[in-house]
Amino acid sequence: MKFSTGLTSRHSTWSKAYKLILDADEPIYESIDNNFTLTLWEKILRDINKTSALGTSGITYQLMFHLPSVFIEVILALYQTIFLTGLVPKDWKFLTIFPIPKPDRFEYNIANVRPIALLEIVRKIFTKFISTQLTDILQDHNVLCNANYCGLKGESTVSLIRLINNLIEDAKENSKELWIVLQDISKAFDSISLDFLELALIRICLPNHAVRCIINLFKGRIVQIATAFGLSPSFQAKDGIDQGDSLYPLFWRIYYDPLLTTITAAQNKDYNMECTWPHNLCDPDT
Repeated sequence: MKFSTGLTSRHSTWSKAYKLILDADEPIYESIDNNFTLTLWEKILRDINKTSALGTSGITYQLMFHLPSVFIEVILALYQTIFLTGLVPKDWKFLTIFPIPKPDRFEYNIANVRPIALLEIVRKIFTKFISTQLTDILQDHNVLCNANYCGLKGESTVSLIRLINNLIEDAKENSKELWIVLQDISKAFDSISLDFLELALIRICLPNHAVRCIINLFKGRIVQIATAFGLSPSFQAKDGIDQGDSLYPLFWRIYYDPLLTTITAAQNKDYNMECTWPHNLCDPDT
């Protein structure tokens, strides 16, 4: 599916939602350009999930651990060139999708599988360079809306679940009206429009070369599906991001930030919890 960004020009609400939220001259992202270093390489390899599936080349994390430093320097120089120019290697555009059945249901229904992209290790480490630094910057400078509970370090939906539970209990005890909307997005990461992702990245004032590099990672991807009968015929992906890449939780957060910012800015939409404290704790009726 391909989405049109014409909505932002036709509707004032969304035109406003995608306006820049930072000063374009604020240099908060400059450190990424020059931080493709051996120190960060070693940190990423220490922290990265080494049990994740390999790409079609068969290159392993163990191999990357034992590369001589001269090899690593070449890879780091390549990473920096890719990031600054946005020229993504063609081999990174070829993906194998492995459909993993959901544990609670499958019944040979393709809608009940989780499509995991088998990405090359060298590409995964590159995107980890970006996601690690970008996450720290967005968190340190409080760039994104606080109404989201995923994508950044230390965040969890536990606090949101507690909040919703408190609202439900308050509404029941005080016979108050409470409306809760639940939205389950099927194939959520496939639903992300690259056009709107680009607008969302521009909105947080990410430098042009960084936006170009990120969008080019996902444009023109050639996909094959791993089946019990071998690989399927290849086809070109139109939209969406790769589930299996370290970037996707962060991009999900960035992508939906304009919507959540608009909702939280709306007036008279909140549920109010009230509590009257007694003047005398020994006599609650006072």
